[in-house]
Amino acid sequence: MYLPTDFPSSIFVSVKKKQHPVKFPKAHIRTVIGALLCLFLGISSPLTGQQVWPGDVSGNGIVDHQDVLFWAYARNRTGAMRPNASTEFVGQEIPADSLFSWSGTFPNTDRSLAFADCDGNGIVNDLDLLTIDQNYFLAVSGETTSDQFTLGDNPIGSQLVLGDDATIDITAGQPTSIPLNLATQSTQPIELSYLGFQLNYGTELIAETPEGNLLLTMSFDIDGNEWLTETGENVKVFVHHHEDLGFSDIALYMDSPNDFVTGTGAMAEFTIVVEEVVFGLQDINITNPLILNSKFKLPGYVGSQGITINLVGKPVSTDEQMLPSGAVMVFPNPVNTGVLHAQLRSDQPGMIKQMELFDQTGRLVSSCAPNARNGQLNANVLPAGLYLLKVKTDKGVQVMKIQATR
Repeated sequence: MYLPTDFPSSIFVSVKKKQHPVKFPKAHIRTVIGALLCLFLGISSPLTGQQVWPGDVSGNGIVDHQDVLFWAYARNRTGAMRPNASTEFVGQEIPADSLFSWSGTFPNTDRSLAFADCDGNGIVNDLDLLTIDQNYFLAVSGETTSDQFTLGDNPIGSQLVLGDDATIDITAGQPTSIPLNLATQSTQPIELSYLGFQLNYGTELIAETPEGNLLLTMSFDIDGNEWLTETGENVKVFVHHHEDLGFSDIALYMDSPNDFVTGTGAMAEFTIVVEEVVFGLQDINITNPLILNSKFKLPGYVGSQGITINLVGKPVSTDEQMLPSGAVMVFPNPVNTGVLHAQLRSDQPGMIKQMELFDQTGRLVSSCAPNARNGQLNANVLPAGLYLLKVKTDKGVQVMKIQATR
């Protein structure tokens, strides 16, 4: 999902060498002149055409959030259109003379800015970002590698931190905000032009709308982040959710490729809604953090710190009907040995279809399907502690706390 605000060592690809027979002297002369021009301008560029895989801007073999940062660096650059261009994720030839028409390369590489022209129309703009989103997470056949970056002068260590504390209480089914902060060594400000990371939350934690959209948003409208937002329009964000894998890719970049901000502290906040079927302690973490300055270099080594959320809601989904309080009688409670019994009250219709016992982390420790007016769970092996018992009948659901003692 592409969510812009306001509308937010590399793998080597195959190089096909072109021959220039004597019967085509003009092509040969063009190549020689282009090579001499590159030498005169100090541009390191190959003498032959190369292949672009639309979306894999950095050339590491996979389309990911770091390609958004490479694209952001090359925005507004122009050059020759790519012959027979397509946004389809297949290798497409960029002729040598087309590469020569694009002035400049990505910092610390000899990779032409032409690779940021994902749709091949001769200009790097938002249409190329749409191509990145279209081909997101697709990989070139073969091994993928990590993008390599150079450390800038006078490096300062930094850390992306979720939350103001290590733990936060969250009620399942209710929106909750989690701050995103930038902490630096001795609170020294750093220069920031590009930022990327993955937000990991697991496949079962974040709720979805009836349409299947993830209930996770990112906002810069918070106090204390004026160093980042300034007028509120200079920072953009790209978010791509991977609901089936349990993480989101996030990339931040300035409105102009030449812009940067300097500071530290509050950056943004995530608003999440947790599934009502989940409870207990759960972790949300940041992985693969990357910060780059205006020279596309690392202002210092960057780490990350996640947050543990304590889900205090009940393990009941929104489509389940709650039974009246006391509809199911459970005994003994506390339980210290033997069997845990559940029985429908005499004035309650239906049958007990399922009994499930969860520990405080949300792990299912015992279950049964009695399909009767009463049911039993073996409590002999329960360690001492607090548990939640979910009793599901054909008329609804009841959830209650169970204390196990020894």
